Amino acid sequence: MSPRNTLILAVIVAALGAFLYFYEIRGGEERAEAEEAAKRLFQGISAEEIKSIALLASGGERVRLERSDRGWRITEPVQFPADPIRADGLASSLAGLASEAVFEEPEPLEDYGIGADPTVRFRVGEVEHELYLGDRTPVEGNTYVKTGEGSQVYAVKSYHASALTKKLDELRESKILDFDRQAVGRIEAKWPGGRVVLEKGEEGWRLLEPLEAPADADTVEALLSDLQFLRADGFIDEVPSDAKLGLDAPAFEIELSARPSEEGEAPVRTRLAIGSTSDAAQRAVRGSAENALYRLAEERLDDFPRTVVAYRFKDLADFEASAAGRFELAWRGAGGDEPRVIRGELGEEGWTTAPEPMAAGKASQMVSELSRLKAIDIVADAMGEAELRAMGLSPPAVTLRVFAKEDGEKAAPLAEVQLGNADPDRGIAAQRSGDPVIYRIDYALAERVPISPEAFANRFRSSEPAEGSQSSEPAEEP
Repeated sequence: MSPRNTLILAVIVAALGAFLYFYEIRGGEERAEAEEAAKRLFQGISAEEIKSIALLASGGERVRLERSDRGWRITEPVQFPADPIRADGLASSLAGLASEAVFEEPEPLEDYGIGADPTVRFRVGEVEHELYLGDRTPVEGNTYVKTGEGSQVYAVKSYHASALTKKLDELRESKILDFDRQAVGRIEAKWPGGRVVLEKGEEGWRLLEPLEAPADADTVEALLSDLQFLRADGFIDEVPSDAKLGLDAPAFEIELSARPSEEGEAPVRTRLAIGSTSDAAQRAVRGSAENALYRLAEERLDDFPRTVVAYRFKDLADFEASAAGRFELAWRGAGGDEPRVIRGELGEEGWTTAPEPMAAGKASQMVSELSRLKAIDIVADAMGEAELRAMGLSPPAVTLRVFAKEDGEKAAPLAEVQLGNADPDRGIAAQRSGDPVIYRIDYALAERVPISPEAFANRFRSSEPAEGSQSSEPAEEP
């Protein structure tokens, strides 16, 4: 074939492809959109243009929503913030409502279940539109409707019609607080008999009151998350006194302040108060929205820490378990004897311990437990020698050290924790090396870490010692 003929064929193929794309594919999509737009009951209206919606709620109330620059708000029968997603959904449903069939010469309207009063009124600019909802059609899953213009009756998809029937409470904003979690730089929380003030700096969260100390980042972040996703279980419209709701002396109240802006503007503050009295297993809540009172399930109060200790830093060890390469487990000797020490090392075949073997999986379980060890309580910020001795911490009953794989023999450990007396009810006394604070950790740790030679012999020592009084266990993912 000559080059000239090849070029002609290429041009024809390109033209045919362009025709198929622009007419059949893209043109087909545009024609389908035009056909769908032609079926809409309210021509030329977009959801964004709808400024108010008045509808008959499924509970029988007449509800009115108004849109402003600050968003949607319910103005009748109560003043309350509207759920922005559901309000926008109503506007979209109205703007996109399309007919599946048209009855140009309908029967009497009562035959279609259409009443004399409109179900929905909505305003676009200065023009108000009306929509009447009727019964479902006998077949095809449609619903009879009529607009305020003309005598025609239409059939629309029932799921579109049902989107316009909501309960009043479904249209309310159930989100109690609205704030930017990343912008929060200061927290003040109060409860009967207690108060904390926290501030976020370059090194993270820190307690300022009632004492200066590092804060527990996990607790603070969990608190902010719970507040951000807090949703009401009910609403209060008839507002009694604060004293009756328990809001004059709340069980818990909190104020979140955004970090100061570079422009020097006053920080945005977000407040929450949970009442101290309970009614039908619910408590009254006041959030940041104006003139809005909510109900919250009684048990949700437990989501919010109400002790100073809960906000304090309580990590005794924090490292990547996969970074550990060896450990030392030393129990104090009896009557001045030398400490009894078990050493472990991670090799290609797993952990090896000496001079006594540990059962398979126990060494890796212990290291994993130590990697994220957190106290449950703080006993004191410091103690004298006699008090430490009474706690079993001078000398410690057991000292645990974990080292990194690449560290030399004299390298600082990844973690060094000292354990003292163990009480099934109160927990295990503990200290972090170099830290004067005395902690208590959960007594359940004794199931995963040998806190005494007797515990090691009973639950951790291998019953099948390897040659040379050593044991190996398969390496595990931490």
